[in-house]
Amino acid sequence: MIIALWGNGGVGKTTLAVHLAKVFSKKEKVLIISGSITHCGVRNWFGCLGNDKSLTKIIRNIDTFKKNIETTKFKNIDFTDVSIEENCITNSKVEDKQIIDLLNISNNLYDIVIIDCHVSFRNLITKNALLNCDHILYILSPSLKSLSFYKSHKILFEKLNLENKTNYIINKDSNQISTKVLEEKMGFEILSKIKYEKSFQYASLHGDLLSNRSAKKYYKNLSQVAEEISEYNE
Repeated sequence: MIIALWGNGGVGKTTLAVHLAKVFSKKEKVLIISGSITHCGVRNWFGCLGNDKSLTKIIRNIDTFKKNIETTKFKNIDFTDVSIEENCITNSKVEDKQIIDLLNISNNLYDIVIIDCHVSFRNLITKNALLNCDHILYILSPSLKSLSFYKSHKILFEKLNLENKTNYIINKDSNQISTKVLEEKMGFEILSKIKYEKSFQYASLHGDLLSNRSAKKYYKNLSQVAEEISEYNE
């Protein structure tokens, strides 16, 4: 099953992707794909800053998939990301077919593939992930910025028929805008509200995000989200 996480910048997509992987990894083999080919993102949370393995190498030659996948100290969680030296200039030439090949082989080798999508739909990983995934988790913050981002992409979502496989999650819930108001303005129901977990700041700075054991309520909410997604795709 391929799950794409999307939303405006700063809503916590990467943090949520990593922790959702932890929830699924209790029973499933999980791969996290960093959706940005302009700069590294996911590898920072695992403290893996090497340059030997790279998502770019996989995209350029799909036969190198297995040797470029990064393993972690956490059972059943692997990831792939660009290296710290790669950017929008070094990765300027990417084609749709290369991304589709990446999605297909990932889906064949892993039970769950979580894609941390870039904010821009023009990013080829984001575009192909949203079009070809089994499920979309649209991540919002309770803010005017998230409301504006959603409204600016609503027609695109409708034209591509993406709403039928989308659930909406409020992340970093701080009650700036009430859930009721958001649902009225956006025209859909919120699947889950996830409170901001301050302890993740310290953990992520030390590249040890998943070792945090104090966020029990956070994980309880994510477990419910994982169950909903699994039931949706049965």
